[in-house]
Amino acid sequence: MTILLILNPNSRHYTYKALQSIRKRVEKAGHVISFIETEWDSEAESVTVPLPALRPNAIWVAGGDGTLNDVVSAVIQQKWHDIPIGIIPWGSANVVSHELNLLRNAVKKLIKRLENGKIKKMDVGYINGKPFILCIGSGIDSVAVSTVNYRLKRWIGRQAYAVRTLQLLFQTNLFKTVLIRDSKGKAHTGNWAIISNTRYYGGPFKLTTEGSVFDGKVDVLILTIGSFWRGLRALMDFHLNRLTKMPGVTYFQDTSVTLETDNPIQLDGDIMNVSQNKYEITIKPKLISVFYSD
Repeated sequence: MTILLILNPNSRHYTYKALQSIRKRVEKAGHVISFIETEWDSEAESVTVPLPALRPNAIWVAGGDGTLNDVVSAVIQQKWHDIPIGIIPWGSANVVSHELNLLRNAVKKLIKRLENGKIKKMDVGYINGKPFILCIGSGIDSVAVSTVNYRLKRWIGRQAYAVRTLQLLFQTNLFKTVLIRDSKGKAHTGNWAIISNTRYYGGPFKLTTEGSVFDGKVDVLILTIGSFWRGLRALMDFHLNRLTKMPGVTYFQDTSVTLETDNPIQLDGDIMNVSQNKYEITIKPKLISVFYSD
């Protein structure tokens, strides 16, 4: 079997030693592996994934959720939907690794799945035609992502977002109104909205027990954070995996929604570089193939 490993050279877990360890384990199992790195396009201000002309049997992604999203976008553009994608969690939050049970012993599990052919077809969300794997956030999370200290993020990982989020509890005036219309046209308002393809968010925390990357729906949460104490309560309930049960929180599942806001938009942990305030969000069921572990 041929494996193409796409890695983010800026990942906080990337080392030459770790890369060579993966190579040795794959070759010991009798497979062939090649490597490419994601590249930064300064003109487009975005990451590019230089896929080769020859199709591999599998694609592995060594990086975080943002890197995975870049790879999935490239795979969809290349029309390689049927090539299974595996994840080696080298990022900060690694949400999809939680979702697919690949957080630990990922290489061992991926080799096993490569050999027994067990894969699943995973849903992909779209926002104004751009694919996403995890979620869209607009409110305290997107403001935190857009203003986080990136030196601190590289040093302490996803905890840098927690530090910035706590700071923002004293600045709730920074959060703008969010309007969401469901597929039936009903309006829901607040100043923090999460539209998710996964049940996990920010790492091991569960937004809901109902969501799944295989159910053909997005999970929508919307609430208002109007004070420090309201924000603190929301964050506590989030960390206790009960945000959907918090009074004043609207939660529903749908196949498409419209979002309007002047907040920044975080897309799978990265800020969308857009100059608009209206977004059409849909889900395409079972669009890509992924390795998973039971």
